[in-house]
Amino acid sequence: MNNIRKWCYMSSLELERKLLSYVEEKTLPKMMKRMELVGITGVDWARIHGSYKDHTGNLRNSINYVILKDGVPTRPVTNENEQIAIASIKEKHKLDLVIYAGMYYGLFVEARGFTVLPKWKDLKYKELLQEGE
Repeated sequence: MNNIRKWCYMSSLELERKLLSYVEEKTLPKMMKRMELVGITGVDWARIHGSYKDHTGNLRNSINYVILKDGVPTRPVTNENEQIAIASIKEKHKLDLVIYAGMYYGLFVEARGFTVLPKWKDLKYKELLQEGE
């Protein structure tokens, strides 16, 4: 009777902890890498497809991204623009991606009908998030 299987019973709380631990260890790092790819693609897209005439190069060069995990940046904050972008998020999630223009007048340029930052549909983010599966 050595082939008798032993069943392990877990409480729902133990099961929930194990599932969350698995997600934290396995899934989040993969999602963060994919979000980084979306961020890089978004910055590249914005610099190439910005429909405004950039006289000084400041606006185009100020476009960047930051990834937040539980509301905390995944890399050191290097400038005031990143701090402002992070502070602008009203509802924080497990993972957030913020693509931002560091020059304050980027909003005024977009308000005049020009494209400064990409829309989600421009990024084809669904395909980017599925890459590597």
